Amino acid sequence: MAMVRVYKFRRYEITTDEVVTGKRYATEQGIKQLCAEIILGTGVDISDVFVDADGMVKRGVDPTLS
Repeated sequence: MAMVRVYKFRRYEITTDEVVTGKRYATEQGIKQLCAEIILGTGVDISDVFVDADGMVKRGVDPTLS
């Protein structure tokens, strides 16, 4: 079990023509795959068991409480 750093992120949502903040946290690589931007200062270290293969924190997990 390794620790990984996850972040809040924001991205442009073409369907609404707005920049939106993601509801979950994600790894740097996961955020890059979404063509999104890391929100600086939001990094949190959590166990990799709480992160899906796509780099997104699993639904229902709050990394700030881990």
